[in-house]
Amino acid sequence: MKLRLLARENAVAFVPGAPRAVNQPPHYIGRRHVVENGVGKFPATEEGTVVDLDQTSPEFWRYQKLVSRGDVWAGNAETAAALGVAFVSVLFRDGAWVRSAAAIATARKEQR
Repeated sequence: MKLRLLARENAVAFVPGAPRAVNQPPHYIGRRHVVENGVGKFPATEEGTVVDLDQTSPEFWRYQKLVSRGDVWAGNAETAAALGVAFVSVLFRDGAWVRSAAAIATARKEQR
């Protein structure tokens, strides 16, 4: 099953199972490593991270935990359904994935 995951604007999450090597940049979900003026940064990518996992694998559970905790966004409705979370419509704005206006309006209605 293919899962599409997007980096949240206010969180950074390690890719589960990715190797962590000495003197190498870490691997984050939906982010890439960029060096500007000698400083490493990790901006969000428009394509996010796509992983192909079996639902019985330990990594699947780790991704499910990251999405349900709110560390990353489910990139599409199929991913949200597979992980058992509500799909939230997001859009890429100013280098970050943020809730869309429709998702914000829905959340406000639910609070009332």
